[in-house]
Amino acid sequence: NDGSGIITIDPNSTETIDGALTITVYPGEAFKVVCDGSNFKTVGRPKGWIPLASATASSATSVDFTSFINSDFDEYVLLGEYVLPATDAVDAYFRVSTNGGSSYLAGTEYTYTAVGVDTVGTSGSAGAQIRMNRVSIGNASGEGMDFEIRLTRPWGGQSVKGVRWLGNYRNTATGTEGHMGSGLVAASSAVNAVRFLFSSGNIAQGSFKLFGVRT
Repeated sequence: NDGSGIITIDPNSTETIDGALTITVYPGEAFKVVCDGSNFKTVGRPKGWIPLASATASSATSVDFTSFINSDFDEYVLLGEYVLPATDAVDAYFRVSTNGGSSYLAGTEYTYTAVGVDTVGTSGSAGAQIRMNRVSIGNASGEGMDFEIRLTRPWGGQSVKGVRWLGNYRNTATGTEGHMGSGLVAASSAVNAVRFLFSSGNIAQGSFKLFGVRT
């Protein structure tokens, strides 16, 4: 697949491929398909972290990924590299959508607990988003953050979706914090879009990458 969308392989009638009625080929994926006489199998289909999408933020209110999140993967990984807020002393938020990004859950669907490793302290709450940091994040050169977020069970049929994350957060007023945590999103519908944003102001800069994990 050398395009930007997905390709669906659908064998004739009830014939299967890798035991499924259809499979999806994501942008950049390449593999062979062979037949055993009655059904089809893939050879060399990539496993591990499958690159799905990327984005670069520059004075953006949020970074949203609204494609490729579906039942094909049991886990998704969102990476943020040198993400800098435009406003000083803000928090990093993670939200999800169940309607393709038309709106994002921002009621009381999120619960989480986390710990910072620079000093004794924890943060935990229930509310309109998952807060990814304990000390505030600065906006000066050399501040900002890097992070990894993992979203599990995004598909429907599960009353909660799992979230866990780790990262480092920098603010010269409070130093550097290594932070990790886990949480849940109370949503019985399938999650099909994710959003990163700051509690106030824009994202001044940052690189973001979305992966699906195939085992």
